[in-house]
Order: sequence, then structure tokens, then C-alpha cells
Amino acid sequence: MIRRGRTPLLLLEADPWRRESLLAFLAAEGFDVATEDVSGAPEPEFVLVGLGDEPGSPAVRIERIRSRHPEAKVVVFVREVNARTTFPCLMAGVKGVLPNTAGTAELRHAIRCIREGSL
Repeated sequence: MIRRGRTPLLLLEADPWRRESLLAFLAAEGFDVATEDVSGAPEPEFVLVGLGDEPGSPAVRIERIRSRHPEAKVVVFVREVNARTTFPCLMAGVKGVLPNTAGTAELRHAIRCIREGSL
């Protein structure tokens, strides 16, 4: 379990089923989860982003998030993890790339590794 107080986390996921599932899991893991990027909210340690089928370039979207939250560690969920999806994300400053099918153990592991300074 990842408990270290109530760590602020921003979850940007358009799919309502995935959002609700991730929201419940992350809250149980000790995160204070916001699902909207609003001014005045605590600066998140992590920003989890579902790069689904939304229009626009993922790199542009990531750049916008990173400019708004420069200290946050960005983790993205992609349909398929491969060089075509991973490399542009890493070049945009993302700390973690997970498949949409990642389970709780994979997400816990990714967060732990990122907190320790790994990608």
C-alpha cells in the first residue's frame, strides 16, 4: 500500500468507468484525488492522464499539463505501450507510461518507482 498521508493527485481520465475505478483505488491508497484541474487546488505530486481517443496531440496535452504543474510527476495511460506511444511521452517529460489494462499492482509499482526517481 502507498500510504504517506493524503498526497494530492490529479486524475484526468475521460472514460467514466476508468475514472471511477481509479478514483476509488487511489483514494483507498491514501491520495487526495481531484478530477478537475482548478486554480487554487493543492499542487499535485502526481498527474495521471488517460490518453484515450481525445482529439489533439498527446504531446501538446502533456506539455500543457507540465506547464501548469511543473513539479508534478506525470503518468499516462495509453491504449498500447510501444515505441510509437512511449517515446513521445518520455520526450514530453512523462515519468511513467502504463497500458490502459494496467492493474492495481502495476500502478502501485509505477508510483513507487517514480517516487524513488526511476521512470
